[in-house]
Amino acid sequence: MINGQWSMVNGQWSMVNGQWSMVNGQWSMVNGQWSMVNGQWSMVNGQWSMVNGQWSMVNGQWSMVNGQWSMVNGQWSMVNGQWSMVNGQWSMVNGQWSMVNGQWSMVNGQWSMVNGQWSMVNGQWSMVNGQWSMVNGQWSMVNGQWSMVNGQWSMVNGQWSMVNGQWSMVNGQWSMVNGQWSMVNGQWSMVNGQWSMVNGQWSMVNGQWSMVNGFTAAQVRLLI
Repeated sequence: MINGQWSMVNGQWSMVNGQWSMVNGQWSMVNGQWSMVNGQWSMVNGQWSMVNGQWSMVNGQWSMVNGQWSMVNGQWSMVNGQWSMVNGQWSMVNGQWSMVNGQWSMVNGQWSMVNGQWSMVNGQWSMVNGQWSMVNGQWSMVNGQWSMVNGQWSMVNGQWSMVNGQWSMVNGQWSMVNGQWSMVNGQWSMVNGQWSMVNGQWSMVNGQWSMVNGFTAAQVRLLI
């Protein structure tokens, strides 16, 4: 994100100065922010932490301090107007995305930045006549469908798709190839011992974090 605006380089999201950065198809954030090393999430300073390839989970629930990530009853929840997933659906405010001060806002199931339409300055986000448009081969929404050139964002028939092992949404479900994001039947899944959500609950294979029926593997062992 440069000057408060998204930047996508080589078909990958990138934010500067300790913000979103995707390197080699993996998310990375600096200074206690998101970091994905060797295909594994890691955040420092009481935030996301992966120790020995396993997510730390407290009381069978995902939790990050200070109104950050929290998974309660197999559902994502963040306090103070932050991320919230209720009944398997993302929600910021009243089941709809909303960020304050001219940021993300979804009203009545429709994205809105300014007057119900996305708009960012300096030739960036702009929605004209109900269609997304960005200059120089960047964001473009034609006939209500996302499209970016050169192996970048593409939405065909209402489905997200990115080429070369990047974002892909098939049949209303997220999917990334080559061991990246995959959502099958409304459940997150990553291959090769990476992200997997089964029955609304996070699970990782090969000795990595696992939550089954609201319990961690460690808790299940204790119960036994």
